[in-house]
Amino acid sequence: MRARPDFPQIAAFLAVAEELNFRRAAERLRLDQSALSRRVRALEERLGFALLVRDTHSVQLTAAGDAFYASNRELVAALDASVERAASVARGTGGRLRVAYMTFAALDWAPQAARRFREARPDVDLELHYLPTLAQKLALSRGEVDLGLMLGPLDHPDFSTQILAEDPLLAFVAESDPLAKQAALNLADVARARAIVGRRAQWDFYRALIDEALALRGLALGVAFEAPDLVGILGLVRAGLGVALLPAALRALRPEGVVAREIADCDTKIVTLAAWRGPGSSAALAFVETLRGLDGARRLRSTADS
Repeated sequence: MRARPDFPQIAAFLAVAEELNFRRAAERLRLDQSALSRRVRALEERLGFALLVRDTHSVQLTAAGDAFYASNRELVAALDASVERAASVARGTGGRLRVAYMTFAALDWAPQAARRFREARPDVDLELHYLPTLAQKLALSRGEVDLGLMLGPLDHPDFSTQILAEDPLLAFVAESDPLAKQAALNLADVARARAIVGRRAQWDFYRALIDEALALRGLALGVAFEAPDLVGILGLVRAGLGVALLPAALRALRPEGVVAREIADCDTKIVTLAAWRGPGSSAALAFVETLRGLDGARRLRSTADS
């Protein structure tokens, strides 16, 4: 196997091949002409065949030199393109960004941020993946996603986070339910009622938060039915089959025939946050900045400052 030429030798030859003049090629590369000539000769010696025919008046490519030039011109162009692609990834204006989101981020945060991010950075290949919170943490730790929009809290040295929203719990009940006649409920009211909850396979982390909120009052939910998604939960509530505890941000999604009531003695807040591993890629950090710029985030900051 022939010894592989190094890049300075190839660059020297390409310049001479394009200029067909050692002086002009040396000026172009900002090299001494004798140094340029030594590089080309070293390349020919390493390859074992002549690339150029030289005389006192002209420089011409041999047939082998012409073939070598054509191949390596493409090689250098591909190298330049790879450098630009890597630079765009470093700037966060290219490459791929994989964002995971859970149910409570699907209404507002994920779609709005995705739209604005794509408008600002159209060359980034943005992927959105629905994953429950615990699955997001696992995917982040494995490097399968770059950013997660999940339920908090999350306190781990390997992850950075940005809180997006902190929503109180509301009781969602059918208008025909006697509880709907009350302006506000207590957790004991909810505990005595039949509960509509999400299945643990999809709502594992959220179910744990709800169980903890009631346990602090010495209470527990009496589960009547489980549903895999929010549409199913609200459908069961509308049918008068039970009460659901959901974040206040979902009030806008309640269907006709369902009302939302405050829970007077519940201090639990449902935290939605963005999480990413380590310092984060430029694209991931740019997506976080997009999240911070959303109207919902501005309202949250204004409320916190007031």
